[in-house]
Amino acid sequence: MPSPDKRRGITLAIMATIFYAIVDALSKYQARTSPVELIVWARYGVPLILLLAFFLPQRGVAMLRTGHPWLQIARGLLLT
Repeated sequence: MPSPDKRRGITLAIMATIFYAIVDALSKYQARTSPVELIVWARYGVPLILLLAFFLPQRGVAMLRTGHPWLQIARGLLLT
């Protein structure tokens, strides 16, 4: 029998996969009637706002600082 931590990890991985599939399906459905830019903004903007609302009060602005800014810049450039 897996430990509770392993069970929790497995459950979270399965839930993440299911939610990703749902968001992907909804995005494809919305693409029929909405501009792609709006869909992309919603896919990234809404989770950002929700995560900030959840974590910012607990961790403060320090959670937004990175120890490796050049890696973040490189990552951003690779995503464009």
